Amino acid sequence: RDVRQAFQWFAKAAAQGVTKAQSKLGLLYAVGEGVADDAIEAHRWFMLAATAGDPVARANLARSRAVLTASQIEEAERRLSRGKPMDALRLAEEALSYMPSNVRASRLRVSALALLGLEDDEVRVLKELQGW
Repeated sequence: RDVRQAFQWFAKAAAQGVTKAQSKLGLLYAVGEGVADDAIEAHRWFMLAATAGDPVARANLARSRAVLTASQIEEAERRLSRGKPMDALRLAEEALSYMPSNVRASRLRVSALALLGLEDDEVRVLKELQGW
């Protein structure tokens, strides 16, 4: 099995917003498989996937926070903010356009609250019902 090739495929999928690929990419950076290990880049990918609701990324993000310094976490946040939010927004809007309007509204609310860190019990229940 070619881990470098797998890394390339995960990177392509992660760049297109595939949450599980983002989580896996973070893990590959964390352990240095298929790519040089980079704890800061791993943390960046874990943040991105965790924000989208990936439970594995959330667990890995917690582990990452426990071992990184404050300046390393800040660097990961800077890297994340230097991404292309308009591209992500365009992809999200395109994906949402294929969903029924009631599901679209519910997912938008869940995503917005999660991004703002305002997730509550109602949001967690909605995620469970929607298979997030």
